[in-house]
Amino acid sequence: MSYNMWNYGYGNPVKYTDPTGHSVQDPLTATQWSLAKQEAIRFGIPKELVAGTLAAEIVYDEDFINTIYDVSTAVVGGIADLAFMFRDRTTRNLCYQLLEGFHEYFGLAPWLENKGIGYGSAPGIANMHAGAAVRTEEYINSIYPDQGLMPDLGLDNHPGVRLQTLLTDEGGIRYAAGYLRQYADLRKGTTKDHTNDLSDIDMIIIYTVYRCSIEGCYGDLQGFQTAQVPAADGSPHDFSVFLDLYKKKP
Repeated sequence: MSYNMWNYGYGNPVKYTDPTGHSVQDPLTATQWSLAKQEAIRFGIPKELVAGTLAAEIVYDEDFINTIYDVSTAVVGGIADLAFMFRDRTTRNLCYQLLEGFHEYFGLAPWLENKGIGYGSAPGIANMHAGAAVRTEEYINSIYPDQGLMPDLGLDNHPGVRLQTLLTDEGGIRYAAGYLRQYADLRKGTTKDHTNDLSDIDMIIIYTVYRCSIEGCYGDLQGFQTAQVPAADGSPHDFSVFLDLYKKKP
């Protein structure tokens, strides 16, 4: 009785159906798949690592809190854009201050991160936390300077603009690919291209760090680099079910 009859539909047989009983359903749209392949090439990592991460986040890691952040960011960001069009700096600045509050849970983010809860809001399909996005920018721009790999956030590099960027499929997928590239580098101990040097176990372990953290899953960097068994706290199955699908998908 411990067998999950609805595993084929990721626990949701209403949303994800499988009339044949043999297929893994693809939750990515055609545009999202195209962006996943594009960003995989940009960052030199396997397309199945990017696409599988997105699929796992869409299917397994979405909840009402994510929806609230997404809607709030879209509404407030939209008002800020309108204010900019009408040269209303006061309203625009107020909107950006509110988005900056979202960015760090209104000052609670550092404390929450230490508790393993996450740093700031996680908008968009990639569920990329704002703090993780900042660290991804810092790593990529430091290790791969002058290559224009990360999105352009404008002259002020405002947290509100970052959140709006993460909310879009294009921006969210690009940040996710940058994050995965960073941890592919750390896993393999090299900054060379990783398109063909990551095993299935490597990719699954990298995903667990996307979902959790090195410290939360493996204790330290050495534990992450030498691990041969994915940490259960990083929900490896959520990702692994999609690996073959995106390896074979053209």
